[in-house]
Amino acid sequence: MAELREPAGRALVLAGDRAITLDLARAQALYGQAMELFPPDHPERPELLLRLGRGDFQAGRMAEARTAYQDALAGFAETNDRVGQGTVLRKLSTVLWNEGETTRARAALTQAIELLEPAGPGPSLCAAYANLAMDRLMAGQAASGREWAERAFELARRLEVPELEVRSLNARGLSRNDLGDPGGLDDLRSALVVGLRSGASFDTAVTYGNLGEPLWSAEGPASALANCREGLDFAERRGLTEMSIWAHNSSLGPLFDLGRWDELLERADEVVARDRAHGGRYVSVMAEAFKGQVLVWRGRLAAAGAVVDELLPQARKIDDLQVLVPALVTAALLQTAAGREADGLRLATEADRVTRARDGGRWYRGQQLADLARIATRNGDRLLAGSLAGDHQVYARHRHAADSARALLTELDGDLEEAASLHDRAAAGWERFGHVAEQGQALLGRDAACAASAARRRRPGWSRHAPSSNASAPAPWCGRPAPSWTRPRAPRSR
Repeated sequence: MAELREPAGRALVLAGDRAITLDLARAQALYGQAMELFPPDHPERPELLLRLGRGDFQAGRMAEARTAYQDALAGFAETNDRVGQGTVLRKLSTVLWNEGETTRARAALTQAIELLEPAGPGPSLCAAYANLAMDRLMAGQAASGREWAERAFELARRLEVPELEVRSLNARGLSRNDLGDPGGLDDLRSALVVGLRSGASFDTAVTYGNLGEPLWSAEGPASALANCREGLDFAERRGLTEMSIWAHNSSLGPLFDLGRWDELLERADEVVARDRAHGGRYVSVMAEAFKGQVLVWRGRLAAAGAVVDELLPQARKIDDLQVLVPALVTAALLQTAAGREADGLRLATEADRVTRARDGGRWYRGQQLADLARIATRNGDRLLAGSLAGDHQVYARHRHAADSARALLTELDGDLEEAASLHDRAAAGWERFGHVAEQGQALLGRDAACAASAARRRRPGWSRHAPSSNASAPAPWCGRPAPSWTRPRAPRSR
Protein backbone atom coordinates (compact mmCIF):
# COMPACT_ATOMS: atom_id res chain seq x y z
CA MET A 1 0.00 0.00 0.00
CA ALA A 2 2.91 2.37 0.67
CA GLU A 3 3.71 2.55 -3.05
CA LEU A 4 0.20 3.89 -3.68
CA ARG A 5 0.42 6.80 -1.26
CA GLU A 6 2.45 9.05 -3.54
CA PRO A 7 0.30 8.60 -6.69
CA ALA A 8 -2.84 9.00 -4.59
CA GLY A 9 -1.47 12.19 -3.08
CA ARG A 10 -0.69 13.63 -6.51
CA ALA A 11 -4.17 12.73 -7.74
CA LEU A 12 -5.69 14.56 -4.81
CA VAL A 13 -3.56 17.63 -5.58
CA LEU A 14 -4.69 17.63 -9.22
CA ALA A 15 -8.31 17.31 -8.12
CA GLY A 16 -7.81 20.25 -5.77
CA ASP A 17 -6.31 22.33 -8.57
CA ARG A 18 -9.37 21.64 -10.72
CA ALA A 19 -11.79 22.47 -7.90
CA ILE A 20 -10.24 25.68 -6.60
CA THR A 21 -11.71 28.04 -9.19
CA LEU A 22 -15.29 27.03 -8.32
CA ASP A 23 -15.23 25.54 -4.82
CA LEU A 24 -12.47 26.71 -2.51
CA ALA A 25 -13.63 24.63 0.46
CA ARG A 26 -13.59 21.45 -1.65
CA ALA A 27 -10.10 22.24 -2.94
CA GLN A 28 -8.78 22.80 0.58
CA ALA A 29 -10.25 19.51 1.73
CA LEU A 30 -8.51 17.69 -1.12
CA TYR A 31 -5.19 19.37 -0.36
CA GLY A 32 -5.60 18.43 3.29
CA GLN A 33 -6.09 14.78 2.36
CA ALA A 34 -3.01 14.93 0.16
CA MET A 35 -0.96 16.31 3.06
CA GLU A 36 -1.72 13.17 5.05
CA LEU A 37 -0.12 11.06 2.30
CA PHE A 38 3.13 13.04 2.03
CA PRO A 39 5.59 12.65 4.95
CA PRO A 40 7.24 15.81 6.38
CA ASP A 41 10.48 15.23 4.43
CA HIS A 42 8.80 14.57 1.08
CA PRO A 43 10.22 16.86 -1.65
CA GLU A 44 6.75 17.75 -2.95
CA ARG A 45 5.45 18.85 0.44
CA PRO A 46 6.55 22.54 0.13
CA GLU A 47 4.57 22.88 -3.12
CA LEU A 48 1.52 21.43 -1.40
CA LEU A 49 1.99 23.83 1.51
CA LEU A 50 1.97 26.66 -1.04
CA ARG A 51 -1.43 25.48 -2.25
CA LEU A 52 -2.78 25.20 1.28
CA GLY A 53 -1.51 28.68 2.11
CA ARG A 54 -3.15 30.09 -1.00
CA GLY A 55 -6.46 28.51 -0.05
CA ASP A 56 -6.26 29.75 3.53
CA PHE A 57 -5.51 33.26 2.27
CA GLN A 58 -8.41 33.26 -0.18
CA ALA A 59 -10.67 32.01 2.61
CA GLY A 60 -9.53 34.94 4.74
CA ARG A 61 -7.58 32.86 7.28
CA MET A 62 -4.47 35.01 7.53
CA ALA A 63 -2.77 33.28 10.48
CA GLU A 64 -3.16 29.84 8.88
CA ALA A 65 -1.91 31.14 5.53
CA ARG A 66 1.15 32.72 7.16
CA THR A 67 1.99 29.45 8.96
CA ALA A 68 1.63 27.39 5.77
CA TYR A 69 3.84 29.80 3.82
CA GLN A 70 6.48 29.87 6.54
CA ASP A 71 6.60 26.06 6.57
CA ALA A 72 6.86 26.02 2.78
CA LEU A 73 9.67 28.59 2.93
CA ALA A 74 11.62 26.38 5.33
CA GLY A 75 11.10 23.39 3.04
CA PHE A 76 12.35 25.22 -0.05
CA ALA A 77 15.32 26.58 1.90
CA GLU A 78 16.39 23.04 2.85
CA THR A 79 16.74 22.14 -0.84
CA ASN A 80 18.14 25.59 -1.78
CA ASP A 81 15.25 26.13 -4.17
CA ARG A 82 15.56 29.88 -4.74
CA VAL A 83 12.58 30.13 -7.07
CA GLY A 84 10.46 28.27 -4.53
CA GLN A 85 11.63 30.61 -1.78
CA GLY A 86 10.93 33.68 -3.92
CA THR A 87 7.45 32.38 -4.77
CA VAL A 88 6.63 31.87 -1.10
CA LEU A 89 7.96 35.27 -0.06
CA ARG A 90 5.85 36.96 -2.72
CA LYS A 91 2.72 35.25 -1.39
CA LEU A 92 3.74 35.89 2.22
CA SER A 93 4.09 39.60 1.46
CA THR A 94 0.41 39.69 0.48
CA VAL A 95 -0.59 38.11 3.81
CA LEU A 96 1.52 40.63 5.72
CA TRP A 97 -0.04 43.50 3.75
CA ASN A 98 -3.53 42.35 4.66
CA GLU A 99 -2.43 42.15 8.29
CA GLY A 100 -1.48 45.84 8.11
CA GLU A 101 2.26 45.08 8.22
CA THR A 102 3.13 47.04 5.10
CA THR A 103 6.80 47.60 5.95
CA ARG A 104 7.39 43.88 6.48
CA ALA A 105 5.35 43.10 3.37
CA ARG A 106 7.56 45.35 1.22
CA ALA A 107 10.70 43.79 2.65
CA ALA A 108 9.43 40.29 1.84
CA LEU A 109 8.47 41.33 -1.70
CA THR A 110 11.87 42.93 -2.31
CA GLN A 111 13.59 39.75 -1.14
CA ALA A 112 11.31 37.67 -3.37
CA ILE A 113 12.30 39.62 -6.49
CA GLU A 114 15.98 39.35 -5.58
CA LEU A 115 15.60 35.56 -5.48
CA LEU A 116 13.48 35.28 -8.62
CA GLU A 117 15.22 37.59 -11.08
CA PRO A 118 18.43 35.55 -11.48
CA ALA A 119 16.32 32.58 -12.63
CA GLY A 120 14.96 34.61 -15.54
CA PRO A 121 11.41 35.28 -16.75
CA GLY A 122 8.73 33.01 -15.34
CA PRO A 123 5.27 33.07 -13.78
CA SER A 124 6.57 33.70 -10.26
CA LEU A 125 8.65 36.69 -11.35
CA CYS A 126 5.73 38.09 -13.35
CA ALA A 127 3.46 37.78 -10.31
CA ALA A 128 6.09 39.51 -8.17
CA TYR A 129 6.31 42.41 -10.65
CA ALA A 130 2.50 42.76 -10.55
CA ASN A 131 2.62 42.76 -6.75
CA LEU A 132 5.33 45.42 -6.79
CA ALA A 133 3.22 47.54 -9.13
CA MET A 134 0.30 47.35 -6.69
CA ASP A 135 2.58 48.11 -3.75
CA ARG A 136 3.95 51.22 -5.44
CA LEU A 137 0.58 52.63 -6.40
CA MET A 138 -0.91 51.92 -2.95
CA ALA A 139 1.97 53.87 -1.44
CA GLY A 140 1.07 56.78 -3.73
CA GLN A 141 3.87 56.23 -6.26
CA ALA A 142 1.53 55.74 -9.19
CA ALA A 143 4.05 56.45 -11.98
CA SER A 144 6.37 53.78 -10.63
CA GLY A 145 3.38 51.49 -10.23
CA ARG A 146 2.48 51.93 -13.87
CA GLU A 147 6.03 51.14 -14.99
CA TRP A 148 6.07 47.88 -13.05
CA ALA A 149 2.57 47.04 -14.26
CA GLU A 150 3.67 47.46 -17.89
CA ARG A 151 6.61 45.19 -17.22
CA ALA A 152 4.35 42.57 -15.65
CA PHE A 153 1.80 42.84 -18.47
CA GLU A 154 4.39 42.31 -21.20
CA LEU A 155 5.75 39.26 -19.40
CA ALA A 156 2.26 37.86 -18.77
CA ARG A 157 1.52 38.14 -22.49
CA ARG A 158 4.77 36.33 -23.36
CA LEU A 159 4.04 33.58 -20.86
CA GLU A 160 0.39 33.33 -21.97
CA VAL A 161 -0.89 33.08 -18.39
CA PRO A 162 -4.33 34.73 -18.20
CA GLU A 163 -4.44 35.18 -14.42
CA LEU A 164 -1.16 37.11 -14.56
CA GLU A 165 -2.57 39.25 -17.35
CA VAL A 166 -5.54 40.02 -15.08
CA ARG A 167 -3.25 41.06 -12.22
CA SER A 168 -1.07 43.29 -14.37
CA LEU A 169 -4.10 44.94 -15.98
CA ASN A 170 -5.47 45.63 -12.50
CA ALA A 171 -2.23 47.30 -11.46
CA ARG A 172 -1.94 49.29 -14.69
CA GLY A 173 -5.58 50.39 -14.57
CA LEU A 174 -5.37 51.61 -10.99
CA SER A 175 -2.06 53.37 -11.66
CA ARG A 176 -3.50 55.19 -14.67
CA ASN A 177 -6.56 56.07 -12.61
CA ASP A 178 -4.45 57.57 -9.82
CA LEU A 179 -2.49 59.59 -12.38
CA GLY A 180 -5.70 61.15 -13.72
CA ASP A 181 -5.99 58.98 -16.84
CA PRO A 182 -9.63 57.89 -17.33
CA GLY A 183 -8.37 55.08 -19.56
CA GLY A 184 -7.52 53.21 -16.39
CA LEU A 185 -11.15 52.11 -16.26
CA ASP A 186 -10.68 50.44 -19.64
CA ASP A 187 -7.81 48.37 -18.26
CA LEU A 188 -9.90 47.30 -15.28
CA ARG A 189 -12.84 46.33 -17.49
CA SER A 190 -10.46 44.37 -19.75
CA ALA A 191 -9.09 42.59 -16.68
CA LEU A 192 -12.62 41.58 -15.71
CA VAL A 193 -13.30 40.18 -19.20
CA VAL A 194 -10.07 38.16 -19.21
CA GLY A 195 -10.70 36.90 -15.69
CA LEU A 196 -14.26 35.77 -16.37
CA ARG A 197 -13.26 34.14 -19.65
CA SER A 198 -10.25 32.28 -18.21
CA GLY A 199 -11.81 31.14 -14.93
CA ALA A 200 -9.24 32.93 -12.77
CA SER A 201 -11.75 33.20 -9.95
CA PHE A 202 -9.74 34.88 -7.20
CA ASP A 203 -8.16 37.45 -9.51
CA THR A 204 -11.57 38.14 -11.05
CA ALA A 205 -13.00 38.78 -7.58
CA VAL A 206 -10.10 41.15 -6.91
CA THR A 207 -10.92 42.97 -10.14
CA TYR A 208 -14.54 43.51 -9.09
CA GLY A 209 -13.20 45.12 -5.91
CA ASN A 210 -10.70 47.29 -7.76
CA LEU A 211 -13.38 48.53 -10.16
CA GLY A 212 -15.50 49.84 -7.29
CA GLU A 213 -13.83 53.14 -6.43
CA PRO A 214 -13.05 54.27 -10.00
CA LEU A 215 -16.67 53.55 -10.98
CA TRP A 216 -17.86 55.41 -7.89
CA SER A 217 -15.93 58.56 -8.80
CA ALA A 218 -16.48 58.40 -12.56
CA GLU A 219 -20.09 57.22 -12.84
CA GLY A 220 -21.59 57.69 -9.39
CA PRO A 221 -22.49 55.64 -6.33
CA ALA A 222 -25.35 53.71 -7.94
CA SER A 223 -23.07 52.26 -10.64
CA ALA A 224 -20.40 51.41 -8.08
CA LEU A 225 -22.88 49.73 -5.76
CA ALA A 226 -24.20 47.54 -8.58
CA ASN A 227 -20.61 46.44 -9.28
CA CYS A 228 -20.09 45.69 -5.57
CA ARG A 229 -23.19 43.50 -5.48
CA GLU A 230 -22.03 41.57 -8.53
CA GLY A 231 -18.56 41.12 -7.08
CA LEU A 232 -19.93 40.01 -3.72
CA ASP A 233 -22.13 37.39 -5.37
CA PHE A 234 -19.18 36.16 -7.45
CA ALA A 235 -16.94 35.82 -4.39
CA GLU A 236 -19.49 34.24 -2.06
CA ARG A 237 -20.56 31.59 -4.57
CA ARG A 238 -16.95 30.41 -4.72
CA GLY A 239 -16.19 30.59 -1.01
CA LEU A 240 -13.73 33.48 -1.43
CA THR A 241 -14.23 34.91 2.04
CA GLU A 242 -11.36 37.37 1.81
CA MET A 243 -12.78 39.00 -1.30
CA SER A 244 -16.32 39.04 0.07
CA ILE A 245 -14.99 41.16 2.96
CA TRP A 246 -13.39 43.53 0.47
CA ALA A 247 -16.60 43.66 -1.58
CA HIS A 248 -18.53 44.78 1.51
CA ASN A 249 -15.84 47.39 2.18
CA SER A 250 -16.01 48.67 -1.41
CA SER A 251 -19.71 49.40 -0.92
CA LEU A 252 -19.15 51.78 2.01
CA GLY A 253 -18.22 54.85 -0.05
CA PRO A 254 -21.21 54.57 -2.40
CA LEU A 255 -23.51 53.97 0.59
CA PHE A 256 -22.14 57.15 2.19
CA ASP A 257 -22.93 59.21 -0.90
CA LEU A 258 -26.41 57.73 -1.26
CA GLY A 259 -27.22 58.65 2.33
CA ARG A 260 -27.74 55.04 3.40
CA TRP A 261 -25.80 55.60 6.58
CA ASP A 262 -27.54 53.02 8.81
CA GLU A 263 -26.64 50.35 6.28
CA LEU A 264 -23.10 51.72 6.08
CA LEU A 265 -22.59 51.45 9.84
CA GLU A 266 -23.91 47.89 9.85
CA ARG A 267 -21.64 46.82 7.00
CA ALA A 268 -18.62 48.62 8.42
CA ASP A 269 -19.02 46.77 11.72
CA GLU A 270 -19.31 43.51 9.79
CA VAL A 271 -16.14 44.24 7.80
CA VAL A 272 -14.19 45.05 10.97
CA ALA A 273 -15.44 41.98 12.82
CA ARG A 274 -14.78 39.56 9.96
CA ASP A 275 -11.41 41.04 9.07
CA ARG A 276 -10.11 40.90 12.62
CA ALA A 277 -11.58 37.46 13.29
CA HIS A 278 -9.46 36.14 10.41
CA GLY A 279 -6.28 37.96 11.44
CA GLY A 280 -6.53 40.96 9.12
CA ARG A 281 -5.95 44.61 10.07
CA TYR A 282 -5.84 46.47 6.77
CA VAL A 283 -9.36 46.56 5.37
CA SER A 284 -10.87 47.10 8.82
CA VAL A 285 -8.96 50.39 9.12
CA MET A 286 -10.52 51.57 5.84
CA ALA A 287 -14.00 50.62 7.06
CA GLU A 288 -13.51 52.48 10.34
CA ALA A 289 -12.76 55.73 8.48
CA PHE A 290 -16.20 55.64 6.85
CA LYS A 291 -17.81 54.74 10.16
CA GLY A 292 -16.02 57.63 11.87
CA GLN A 293 -17.22 60.13 9.26
CA VAL A 294 -20.85 59.08 9.66
CA LEU A 295 -20.58 59.40 13.44
CA VAL A 296 -19.10 62.90 13.12
CA TRP A 297 -21.81 64.07 10.75
CA ARG A 298 -24.45 62.70 13.08
CA GLY A 299 -22.94 64.58 16.01
CA ARG A 300 -21.94 61.44 17.90
CA LEU A 301 -18.53 62.89 18.68
CA ALA A 302 -17.64 60.69 21.66
CA ALA A 303 -18.25 57.53 19.60
CA ALA A 304 -16.35 59.05 16.66
CA GLY A 305 -13.46 59.90 18.98
CA ALA A 306 -13.17 56.28 20.12
CA VAL A 307 -13.00 55.17 16.49
CA VAL A 308 -10.42 57.79 15.51
CA ASP A 309 -8.21 57.09 18.53
CA GLU A 310 -7.74 53.54 17.24
CA LEU A 311 -7.91 54.34 13.55
CA LEU A 312 -5.30 57.07 13.11
CA PRO A 313 -2.22 55.33 14.60
CA GLN A 314 -2.88 52.23 12.50
CA ALA A 315 -3.36 54.30 9.36
CA ARG A 316 -0.07 56.13 9.96
CA LYS A 317 1.69 52.78 10.39
CA ILE A 318 0.22 51.37 7.17
CA ASP A 319 0.99 54.64 5.30
CA ASP A 320 -0.81 53.63 2.07
CA LEU A 321 -2.74 56.65 0.79
CA GLN A 322 -6.05 54.80 0.47
CA VAL A 323 -5.85 54.23 4.24
CA LEU A 324 -3.96 57.28 5.51
CA VAL A 325 -5.80 60.10 3.72
CA PRO A 326 -9.37 59.12 4.75
CA ALA A 327 -8.14 58.56 8.31
CA LEU A 328 -6.55 62.03 8.46
CA VAL A 329 -9.67 63.69 7.05
CA THR A 330 -11.95 61.79 9.44
CA ALA A 331 -9.79 62.93 12.35
CA ALA A 332 -9.78 66.50 10.99
CA LEU A 333 -13.58 66.52 10.74
CA LEU A 334 -13.85 65.26 14.30
CA GLN A 335 -11.52 67.93 15.69
CA THR A 336 -13.34 70.67 13.77
CA ALA A 337 -16.77 69.48 14.89
CA ALA A 338 -15.55 69.34 18.50
CA GLY A 339 -14.46 72.97 18.37
CA ARG A 340 -10.73 72.19 18.17
CA GLU A 341 -10.49 73.92 14.82
CA ALA A 342 -6.74 74.52 14.84
CA ASP A 343 -6.15 70.78 15.33
CA GLY A 344 -8.61 70.05 12.54
CA LEU A 345 -6.78 72.41 10.20
CA ARG A 346 -3.43 70.84 11.10
CA LEU A 347 -4.72 67.37 10.16
CA ALA A 348 -6.36 68.64 6.97
CA THR A 349 -3.12 70.37 5.98
CA GLU A 350 -1.24 67.13 6.59
CA ALA A 351 -3.66 65.26 4.33
CA ASP A 352 -3.23 67.89 1.61
CA ARG A 353 0.54 67.82 1.99
CA VAL A 354 0.91 64.04 1.80
CA THR A 355 -1.23 63.86 -1.34
CA ARG A 356 0.89 66.53 -3.04
CA ALA A 357 4.14 64.81 -2.07
CA ARG A 358 3.25 61.60 -3.97
CA ASP A 359 2.35 61.52 -7.66
CA GLY A 360 -0.68 59.30 -7.08
CA GLY A 361 -2.04 61.59 -4.40
CA ARG A 362 -4.33 63.72 -6.57
CA TRP A 363 -6.89 60.91 -6.69
CA TYR A 364 -7.08 60.66 -2.90
CA ARG A 365 -7.16 64.45 -2.51
CA GLY A 366 -10.01 64.58 -4.99
CA GLN A 367 -11.96 62.00 -3.00
CA GLN A 368 -11.71 64.15 0.16
CA LEU A 369 -11.63 67.58 -1.47
CA ALA A 370 -15.01 68.91 -0.32
CA ASP A 371 -14.34 68.09 3.34
CA LEU A 372 -10.83 69.55 3.15
CA ALA A 373 -12.23 72.77 1.66
CA ARG A 374 -14.87 72.97 4.40
CA ILE A 375 -12.22 72.69 7.09
CA ALA A 376 -9.94 75.23 5.38
CA THR A 377 -12.67 77.84 4.95
CA ARG A 378 -13.99 77.25 8.45
CA ASN A 379 -10.53 78.22 9.68
CA GLY A 380 -10.24 81.14 7.27
CA ASP A 381 -7.24 79.49 5.56
CA ARG A 382 -7.55 81.03 2.13
CA LEU A 383 -4.24 79.62 0.91
CA LEU A 384 -5.28 76.00 1.49
CA ALA A 385 -8.82 76.63 0.27
CA GLY A 386 -7.51 78.31 -2.86
CA SER A 387 -5.15 75.47 -3.73
CA LEU A 388 -8.01 72.97 -3.31
CA ALA A 389 -10.44 75.04 -5.37
CA GLY A 390 -7.84 75.43 -8.10
CA ASP A 391 -7.19 71.72 -8.50
CA HIS A 392 -7.83 70.41 -12.02
CA GLN A 393 -10.03 67.35 -11.59
CA VAL A 394 -10.84 64.62 -14.11
CA TYR A 395 -13.50 62.46 -12.47
CA ALA A 396 -17.10 63.52 -11.87
CA ARG A 397 -17.06 63.20 -8.08
CA HIS A 398 -13.85 65.22 -7.87
CA ARG A 399 -15.13 67.91 -10.25
CA HIS A 400 -18.27 68.41 -8.18
CA ALA A 401 -16.11 68.62 -5.05
CA ALA A 402 -13.98 71.29 -6.72
CA ASP A 403 -17.19 73.20 -7.52
CA SER A 404 -18.12 73.06 -3.82
CA ALA A 405 -14.64 74.20 -2.87
CA ARG A 406 -14.85 77.21 -5.20
CA ALA A 407 -18.26 78.12 -3.78
CA LEU A 408 -16.92 77.96 -0.21
CA LEU A 409 -13.87 80.02 -1.13
CA THR A 410 -16.01 82.66 -2.84
CA GLU A 411 -18.25 82.82 0.22
CA LEU A 412 -15.18 83.22 2.42
CA ASP A 413 -14.07 86.13 0.20
CA GLY A 414 -17.43 87.81 0.77
CA ASP A 415 -18.84 87.73 -2.80
CA LEU A 416 -22.16 86.32 -1.64
CA GLU A 417 -24.14 86.57 -4.89
CA GLU A 418 -21.45 84.69 -6.80
CA ALA A 419 -21.10 82.20 -3.94
CA ALA A 420 -24.83 81.48 -4.03
CA SER A 421 -24.62 80.85 -7.77
CA LEU A 422 -21.64 78.52 -7.35
CA HIS A 423 -23.32 76.62 -4.52
CA ASP A 424 -26.39 76.22 -6.72
CA ARG A 425 -24.24 74.81 -9.52
CA ALA A 426 -22.57 72.41 -7.11
CA ALA A 427 -25.96 71.29 -5.77
CA ALA A 428 -27.16 70.48 -9.29
CA GLY A 429 -23.99 68.49 -9.97
CA TRP A 430 -24.25 66.54 -6.75
CA GLU A 431 -27.92 65.78 -7.43
CA ARG A 432 -27.06 64.28 -10.84
CA PHE A 433 -24.19 62.36 -9.32
CA GLY A 434 -26.18 61.03 -6.37
CA HIS A 435 -24.37 62.42 -3.31
CA VAL A 436 -27.18 63.31 -0.95
CA ALA A 437 -25.15 64.93 1.84
CA GLU A 438 -23.05 67.08 -0.48
CA GLN A 439 -26.17 68.18 -2.35
CA GLY A 440 -27.60 69.24 1.01
CA GLN A 441 -24.42 71.08 1.95
CA ALA A 442 -24.46 72.94 -1.37
CA LEU A 443 -28.12 73.90 -0.95
CA LEU A 444 -27.37 75.05 2.59
CA GLY A 445 -24.49 77.14 1.28
CA ARG A 446 -26.69 78.70 -1.39
CA ASP A 447 -29.43 79.57 1.10
CA ALA A 448 -26.96 80.87 3.67
CA ALA A 449 -25.24 83.06 1.08
CA CYS A 450 -28.60 84.38 -0.15
CA ALA A 451 -29.79 85.12 3.39
CA ALA A 452 -26.53 86.86 4.29
CA SER A 453 -26.61 88.86 1.07
CA ALA A 454 -30.18 90.00 1.73
CA ALA A 455 -29.29 91.00 5.29
CA ARG A 456 -26.28 92.93 4.05
CA ARG A 457 -28.31 94.86 1.51
CA ARG A 458 -30.61 96.03 4.31
CA ARG A 459 -27.63 97.53 6.20
CA PRO A 460 -26.41 101.10 5.60
CA GLY A 461 -23.27 101.32 3.52
CA TRP A 462 -23.84 97.96 1.84
CA SER A 463 -21.13 96.69 -0.49
CA ARG A 464 -21.38 93.53 -2.56
CA HIS A 465 -17.97 92.29 -1.47
CA ALA A 466 -18.32 92.96 2.27
CA PRO A 467 -17.64 90.03 4.62
CA SER A 468 -20.34 87.39 4.97
CA SER A 469 -22.37 87.08 8.16
CA ASN A 470 -22.72 83.31 7.52
CA ALA A 471 -26.34 83.22 8.65
CA SER A 472 -27.45 79.67 9.38
CA ALA A 473 -30.13 78.17 7.13
CA PRO A 474 -32.08 74.91 7.36
CA ALA A 475 -30.34 71.93 5.73
CA PRO A 476 -32.93 70.40 3.38
CA TRP A 477 -31.21 67.03 3.37
CA CYS A 478 -31.43 66.43 7.11
CA GLY A 479 -34.41 68.49 8.22
CA ARG A 480 -32.54 70.55 10.81
CA PRO A 481 -29.95 73.35 10.87
CA ALA A 482 -26.49 72.19 9.94
CA PRO A 483 -23.77 72.47 12.58
CA SER A 484 -21.90 75.75 12.42
CA TRP A 485 -18.55 74.06 11.77
CA THR A 486 -19.65 73.19 8.22
CA ARG A 487 -19.83 76.87 7.25
CA PRO A 488 -16.94 79.16 6.25
CA ARG A 489 -15.66 81.59 8.83
CA ALA A 490 -16.45 85.20 8.08
CA PRO A 491 -13.35 87.07 6.88
CA ARG A 492 -12.11 90.06 8.84
CA SER A 493 -13.17 93.50 7.68
CA ARG A 494 -10.44 95.66 6.25
